[in-house]
Amino acid sequence: MINLKYVVEVYPWINNCSCVKLLGYEKEVLTVSRGLLKQLKELLDA
Repeated sequence: MINLKYVVEVYPWINNCSCVKLLGYEKEVLTVSRGLLKQLKELLDA
């Protein structure tokens, strides 16, 4: 669970996953599975 207000960037990662960078935690790597990536992108576009 992440706060969408703090999402700075979503970028591709290994094994068909993606990663999320959060404001204030730029050095941390939060992986997002393929299944949840579509939902995350829909939420960010809304």
